[in-house]
Amino acid sequence: MMKQCSKIVLLRMLKKLGFVERKGRGKHIKYLYEASQGTKRIIVPVPKGRGDMKPGTLDGIRDRLYLNRRQFEGAFVCPFTREDYSSLIDKLTSDGKL
Repeated sequence: MMKQCSKIVLLRMLKKLGFVERKGRGKHIKYLYEASQGTKRIIVPVPKGRGDMKPGTLDGIRDRLYLNRRQFEGAFVCPFTREDYSSLIDKLTSDGKL
C-alpha cells in the first residue's frame, strides 16, 4: 500500500500521463484517457476536496490505471510519460487483458 500523497501531486501525474479533466456533478472529478487507437477509454474518478489522498483511495486509482505498484510509484518520481503509458495500455489491450 502506498503512503499518502497530496492531491496536487496525483493530479499532476494524471495530466502527465495524458488524462484530461471532465467536469461532472457529485463528489468526484473524472479524468479521462483515450488510448491511441481510440478503442479504450479509461476513466479515473478523483475525490474533490483538499488534503492528502488516503492509501486505500490511491490503491483504487492505481487499479483503475492498470498499473502495478512499482509503475504507479514510478510515475510520480521518474519520467513515466504519456507515450510510455500509451504503449502499456496498447500492449494490455492487444493481450486481451483490458
